[in-house]
This record gives sequence, structure tokens and C-alpha cells, in this order.
Amino acid sequence: MSSKTLIFSLVLAVALHGLSMQARSEAAGGEPVVVRIVNAMPASGLPNVSMTIRVVGQGFFPPVSLGGGQEFLLKASENSSYNAVAVFGLKFAAFYPYAPTRDKGQAAVNWKVDDVGFYKSYDETKWKLDTPWETD
Repeated sequence: MSSKTLIFSLVLAVALHGLSMQARSEAAGGEPVVVRIVNAMPASGLPNVSMTIRVVGQGFFPPVSLGGGQEFLLKASENSSYNAVAVFGLKFAAFYPYAPTRDKGQAAVNWKVDDVGFYKSYDETKWKLDTPWETD
């Protein structure tokens, strides 16, 4: 098997796994809730925010890397918890992009990330710092 064929096979497997995770997430019950995570930092000169997102009890989404101004959208099952670990340079944070006990009944859960941490809003006008970056 050539290296190009192997690389293509691996990329295809990761893509299909991501689609499978999205389908399982939406099929887990309840109405899907839009979770939006936006990197609110400038588009140049800073490292990307890298995230690993997991549906609790089900598995992981493919890794996410957001440059400044980029966003990630997720349709979360209103009955499933999602947790995430993010890295920004030498900083890290662990947070719940969607938690039924906190977010159930909301049409959307919006997040923006900057050099201080992750802010949450249900209406995109009132933002509250939810998870600051950590260094140790």
C-alpha cells in the first residue's frame, strides 16, 4: 500500500468517525441544541486554540483547531453532556460546551474564547467568563 493511499485511508476514517459521532450525538434523544464556539482573538500572530470534545459516555469528535475569528458549530443532544479540553500555547482549560442540567431548554449555547478564557452566552449579548485559562 502506498503512503498516499494510507494517508487517504486515515483521513477518510477520521472524517467518517466525525460524521458518526455527530449522528450518534443527534440520535441520543431530545431536540438538538446548537453549540457555537468562536475564537474571538485576532486572526494573526497568535497560536490556534486546539480542542478535544467528547460526548460523555459515547466518544470523541475529531480534534478541532480554531484560528482567530474561526468558529466551530455542534448540534448537541439536549440529554447528553459534552466536555472539552482546550490548549492555547502553554495554557489549557477544561469546560462543558453543553451540560443538560445547566443548558437544557436553551435554543443555543454560545461560547467565545480569548486570551483570558471561555465566555458563555445564551443570547450573544451578555457574556460571562465561565472557564479561565490555566497554566499549572
